Amino acid sequence: MVPLPSSPQPLRGRAAAAGLQLSPLLTLAALLVFAGLVTACRPGEPTPAISNSLCFEQRSGEPDSPSLEQLRLDRAGDQITGFYRWVPWQKDRRIGTLVGRVSSPGTAQLDYRFSQEGQQASAPLTIGFDANRAVIRWDQPQQPMPPVELPARACGELQPVPGL
Repeated sequence: MVPLPSSPQPLRGRAAAAGLQLSPLLTLAALLVFAGLVTACRPGEPTPAISNSLCFEQRSGEPDSPSLEQLRLDRAGDQITGFYRWVPWQKDRRIGTLVGRVSSPGTAQLDYRFSQEGQQASAPLTIGFDANRAVIRWDQPQQPMPPVELPARACGELQPVPGL
């Protein structure tokens, strides 16, 4: 083993004296990890109301005749995007995208653009959500629909939808 010099030297000098080479890439990676830890751990900052992505899913019916509803909300600041899929057994499905914003903590106002029976349409939605469930309310007084409640599910566990 090569003895380290007794006089203080910069890390690069001591490492070189010990026969070690510090690659610039390794140094950059260490600095990025340190910077990430410093910026991620800021005490006193409020925790966001939701994480970046929340998913919800309701499966019903028999295994050979399942119905499925799925909701995914992706948040960036107060903007929300995602999808809502309503796939009843042997009926016309309604599958589309969501775009909107958080209107208050745990509530989003969204435009739902979907396809059903070969037609394109859109509808305003209000979705109340937390880490355990989402409640979808259709904002169409001329066509009232009951609210839909979906339990939370890990996004990686959403069941594949046939034909998508």
